[in-house]
Formats: sequence, C-alpha cells, structure tokens
Amino acid sequence: MNYNELLEGDELPVETLALPSAFVGAHATELGMESGRFSSREEARAEGLPDQILPGVMSMGLLARLLLRCCPQARVTRIGTTFRGLVVAEQNATLHAMITEKNEPETSCEVDLWLQTESGERNVVGTATLDFRPLA
Repeated sequence: MNYNELLEGDELPVETLALPSAFVGAHATELGMESGRFSSREEARAEGLPDQILPGVMSMGLLARLLLRCCPQARVTRIGTTFRGLVVAEQNATLHAMITEKNEPETSCEVDLWLQTESGERNVVGTATLDFRPLA
C-alpha cells in the first residue's frame, strides 16, 4: 500500500504466523540470544516458564516486518513496544497494525501495532512511524 491509499483508522492486512520451536530457536540464535528460555522448550520449563518464549526483539521484528510487507516503499523510522505477557512457541500468533494518524507535510503515518496470541491476548502492543518520503 502506498501513502495515498492509507486512511486514518485503516487496518493493514493481518498476518498469521506459526511459531514452531525450531523457528523461534533459530531466530534467537541469529540474534545472539541463545539462552535456554529462547532455544529450548525443556530449558524454558526448567527455568520455571510455561514454555519456550520469543525474545522481545523478535516480536518487535515480526511487527516491523508486517509493516514493511504491507507498505514496502515506506521506512520504519520508529518502533516501540510494551510486553504485556509472554509469547510462547508452538502456537500461532496474529500480527496487526492500524493507521492512527497521517502527517501530510512529512508524508508519514503513525501506526498502532499488536501481536495477538491464540488465546486472544495482546501480549505485545506498540506504536511505530512509517515514513513514505523517498530517500534523497
């Protein structure tokens, strides 16, 4: 979608993503976060967690990827999230984004973001800025 197609209140297409243990573990390794809680269901449980969890930065990255897939000509110039609960592996998550404000002079948009788990909980919420200005 390009800037002119977006309106305040528009929801971007929702993405459903499977979070198998191997996928989460591989991403944690790439991020240099090889702690047992991120790489192994058994090690996470041994630490007292309900299951293997996603690193917070991975959740942020998945939300940023959603924005760039929906608006490939934009740049994410700011993203901030709040982690309200654990996102565990071996489930599906849905990634959501809604345009909350357009800034015509800057050709940018403010966006609300959230990652929702199978139970319907919004375990990660946040905001981002999309900049649609061409690079000089």
